[in-house]
Amino acid sequence: MQEYEPFFMRWRRALGPWLKSTLAPESKRARRWWWNRVFVQVPQAQSAEESREALLGRLQPHVARSGEVLAEAKTAFAEPFERADGVERRATTLQGAVAIAASFVLTGGGFVLDTSEIRSDGWRIALAAVYALVILSLVFCGLRALRATSRVLVWHYVDGDTILENTGTDQAQYELALAADLLYATRRNSSNARYKVAQMRAAGHWFGLALVGLLLTALTVCAYVLWGPT
Repeated sequence: MQEYEPFFMRWRRALGPWLKSTLAPESKRARRWWWNRVFVQVPQAQSAEESREALLGRLQPHVARSGEVLAEAKTAFAEPFERADGVERRATTLQGAVAIAASFVLTGGGFVLDTSEIRSDGWRIALAAVYALVILSLVFCGLRALRATSRVLVWHYVDGDTILENTGTDQAQYELALAADLLYATRRNSSNARYKVAQMRAAGHWFGLALVGLLLTALTVCAYVLWGPT
C-alpha cells in the first residue's frame, strides 16, 4: 500500500527544487553558493537498502553471544527516538520564541507606517528593509521548526510477523532474528532523526538571522534619532 503524503508536502517538494533551479541554476556558481548558505540544505529522509535477511546473515557468526547482540540492538533502536524527542523539544521551545517575537510585527508595522513618527521617505525605506528581514527570518524559522516537530515521517518498529515466525526456533536464533529486525528498523529511523536534526539546524540559522535583523532595526532607529529630521 502506498504511504499517505499530504498534498502540501508534495507541493512543497516540487516547488523547492523548481525555485532553486530557476533562481540559482548550476551554471551560476555565485548564485548557487549564496543560495546554499542562505537556505540551509536539508537532505531528505532515506530508506535503508540492506534487507532484514542480509542483516540476519551478518549476525550469524555472533550466535554464541546472541543475548548481548539483542541488548545492543535494543539500545541502538532507542537512540533515534531519543534524538528525535530532543529535537522536537528544542523546536517547540523555538516556536514559542518565534511566537513572542511575532509581536514585533504589529509594533514595527505601525511604526514604519506612521508618517508622524518617521517624516522621511528614505529613513522609512531603510527601516522597512531591516523590518522585512526580521519578518522573513521569523517566518522561515517557524516553518523549519514546524517541520522538525511534524509527524509525517514514517517510523519503523519490530515486525510482529518476525516474532511469530521465529517462536519455534531455538533461543539464540530467535534473539538474532529479533536483533536483525531491530537493526533494520534502526537504520530507517536514524534517517528520520538526521532529517529532524537538519531541520532544527536550519531553524536555528533563520532565528540567528532574525536576531541580526533586530539588531539592525535597533541601530537604524538610533541612527534616525541622532541624524534624522526633527
